[in-house]
Amino acid sequence: MTGFRRVGEVLTGKIGSPSNQSSFKKMVRIESLTCSRCSAVFDGEVKIYECQNSRRELRPSACPACQAAEEAEQRRVE
Repeated sequence: MTGFRRVGEVLTGKIGSPSNQSSFKKMVRIESLTCSRCSAVFDGEVKIYECQNSRRELRPSACPACQAAEEAEQRRVE
């Protein structure tokens, strides 16, 4: 029965080896960041994803005020 998985394994996420399942981590930390639009310093969430030997950090590029202004402008245009 190759290529098929038990329904219980699919629903509980137990597909693959246990070492692969535990190697993925998602973390969040707060850092002082500088807005790319208005140069204001703000505290922003940095999302960190680690999988095996690679690490990816995602930071917001704009402060909450600039993000809100951009979203309002997009809604106005639509």
